[in-house]
This record gives sequence, structure tokens and C-alpha cells, in this order.
Amino acid sequence: MKRLSNEDRLRRRQGVLRRYEEKRRAEKLGKGFPHDLPAFEKRCSRCGRVRPWRDFSTKPTTRDGLHSSCRACNVAAAGASALRNPEKVRAHKGAWKARNPEKVREQQRKDNLKAYARHGAKLRARVREYAARNKEKIKARYTSPRGRMLRRFSQQRRMARMAGAVNDLTIEQWEALVARFDGRCAYCGEPWTEIDHVVPVAKGGGLTRSNVLPACRPCNVVKNARSAEVFCEDRGLSLSSILAKAGLDGAGSRA
Repeated sequence: MKRLSNEDRLRRRQGVLRRYEEKRRAEKLGKGFPHDLPAFEKRCSRCGRVRPWRDFSTKPTTRDGLHSSCRACNVAAAGASALRNPEKVRAHKGAWKARNPEKVREQQRKDNLKAYARHGAKLRARVREYAARNKEKIKARYTSPRGRMLRRFSQQRRMARMAGAVNDLTIEQWEALVARFDGRCAYCGEPWTEIDHVVPVAKGGGLTRSNVLPACRPCNVVKNARSAEVFCEDRGLSLSSILAKAGLDGAGSRA
């Protein structure tokens, strides 16, 4: 069966409505009642206004396939119902957000981009003003061990966003992972300074709990864009042991 395009569906719908309106007009005139509604218009049962048929939502169970009340009245009625039942609305929204975390994150990202587009200049000016007033405070923050970690973490988040990679690693997850290795490199045991990707971002990896390991700068530089599997083979290391210590497995490392 041939799949109809949106234009064909609209054309078919308009034909159905036209035939229905012509039939209803003939019935009204045949019974002696004046029919004041032109084709493709309908009177709303709530506000009584005559509106185009596009202002009504579809409803297959009615004769004309449209709701008896217009969209504006339906929205107003829904708003009034929400004011009468705030707890019910909050529970409904919370359940929807729990079922659709990806849609929630995507909408939050779009909202943040819109807000930054509107107020970006003001925000940048405030950041510069704060930085000028608190130079010593900022310097002390980023020279501390935790400050260096937060800075490196934010840099990796930004790089993942720019590459369009999966980016859902939280600071709590990263701190717990570093604690598993006692703050040392997963490959050589030196103090960690870098966030290493098991599967590089350039090869489809992301900044996720199942795809990162703490590493020192020499190991991270030598590993470069190679996968952890290849790097461990060259060094004579056991990747499975490293992943087991990190609380991961071979399949999860490529998530």
C-alpha cells in the first residue's frame, strides 16, 4: 500500500470536510433552516464563536472528525483544571520526566542555548567583572587538587559537547572512579592528572562512566587516539583487570 504524504493527507481531509459541509448545508436548507456557516468553519460549543476547522483538534468518533470545542477553549479548560489540581499536575509531569530523561535533557539544552543567546553578553560581562575582583580566590581554587580536577572535568565536558559525543558523566561518578584507583593512573600507578577515554572520542567514544579511566599525563600522551585495548597490549597490561578494578566490563567499556 502506497504511503500518503502530508500534503495528500491534508487534501483528502479537506475533501471529506467539504463533502460533509455540503451535505449538512443541503439538509439544513431542505428543512427550512438558514445555514449561516460557510464551508470549513464550525461553531465552538464553549465560546460560541465561529472558527475555521483548523482551530479544532481532530476526533475520529464525531461526525465531522473534529472536537466540539476549539483548541483555545480546550487549552483554557486544561489550565483551569491544572489550577484546581496542582498536586495531580506535578505528579503527572514528574512521571513523564522519569519516563523520558533524554527528552528532558534535550529540552534543557535547547532552553539553555536560547537563554544564552538572549543574555550572553550580560553573563560574559558579569563573569569578567567577578574575575577581575577575585583574581586571588580563583587562582587558589584552580591550584588546589580538587580545583584542578574540576577544571579538567569541565574541559572534557566542553570537548565532548563540541564533538557531539555522549556526555553524561557526573562529577560524583568521576570522584568515585578516582577513589577506586586511590587517585592514581590506571595504567602505571603514578598520580592521576588526566581523564582518559577507553574508546577515544574520535572513534565514537563518549564522556560516560563506562568509558573513562584516570591517567597520568605521560600515559595519556603516549596512548593518544588509540583505544585502551591497543595501548594495554603494547604495554603488556591486562585491560580486563583494569576494567574490573574500575567496576566495568569489556562490553560496558564501549558504551
